[in-house]
Amino acid sequence: MDKTTFSEITLKNLIGLKFNLSKIEDLESDFKALYQEFYSENIELFNPRYPIKLVVVKTGFLDLRFERTEVTEDQYLRVFMTTNEAGIVFFKKNRPEVDFQAILEDWNNSFDSLKKPLEFVIKDACHTNAKYIWKNKYFYG
Repeated sequence: MDKTTFSEITLKNLIGLKFNLSKIEDLESDFKALYQEFYSENIELFNPRYPIKLVVVKTGFLDLRFERTEVTEDQYLRVFMTTNEAGIVFFKKNRPEVDFQAILEDWNNSFDSLKKPLEFVIKDACHTNAKYIWKNKYFYG
């Protein structure tokens, strides 16, 4: 029986960096510009399972998966970043009068009403050969 060996190479030079998100449409190009300050290779964002605006409004984080298009080993880039300017904790602290369920039901307008740019901090980043390397690391497994 062949066992697959998973690889996770932490990108310490990205961890702790700030990333500003103004428009969802610019997420891929803006992050690519930041990434290419350190790595001279092309990356392409995988379509996420859930709408990015919904995830940001609900959780205050981004868990992104990119394909490193010019390599065959460790062909994925995973990036996990958080913001204090969105998510349930933000809304309960800064907009306690608003029903969070209502915010989620109208997540598109809720995201658009947030002050931009949203400042994220990169908490984790790695090159890996496994699409779901963090499945159990960040509370969803």
